[in-house]
Amino acid sequence: MPAHVHMLLFIVLVLLSGLPEHAQAQKSDVKKRMQRKIVVSENKRFLQYEDGQPFFWLGDTGWLLFEKLTREEACRYLENRKKKGFNVIQCMVVPSLPLVNVYGDSAFIENDISRPEVTEGNNHTDTQQYDFWDHVEFILDEAAKNDIHLALVPLWGSVAKRPDMSVEKVAAYVTHLTQRFGSKPNIF
Repeated sequence: MPAHVHMLLFIVLVLLSGLPEHAQAQKSDVKKRMQRKIVVSENKRFLQYEDGQPFFWLGDTGWLLFEKLTREEACRYLENRKKKGFNVIQCMVVPSLPLVNVYGDSAFIENDISRPEVTEGNNHTDTQQYDFWDHVEFILDEAAKNDIHLALVPLWGSVAKRPDMSVEKVAAYVTHLTQRFGSKPNIF
């Protein structure tokens, strides 16, 4: 993999590494266990809650969750995963470009990750208001209601390798993610 791709992925991971800490500082209506901070154990061998209780990561891969599922399908999927004992869903925010969700909403203006396409409002019954990022937020909130953490892959490698990608564009995209979703308590 070219050095610039490694650098882009490194920047994404560094910028996102503050999300759980930032999220824990925010108040939320989700259940208390979603508020408890998950940390690496002192011996660096497992995950645990800050109080020392072990956190067992039982994850499913819903890679295209934000892109392919409607609100109703996402709710059913998350409820099903909860019933089966899953507590983490691994999914990609940007698996490819162009990126359009099941409702036909584009994630970015002209496929430029530094220019998220965001509309005024977030009413899901109004197609002029409900955008790609509103749908992501809805799914994040539904996951929290089901006691599920989302392990987000913010940018898939094939997107990072694009010739039009730059450190500046990735930084702008990650800034959008942290500003929009940084207070969510259920993001890894």
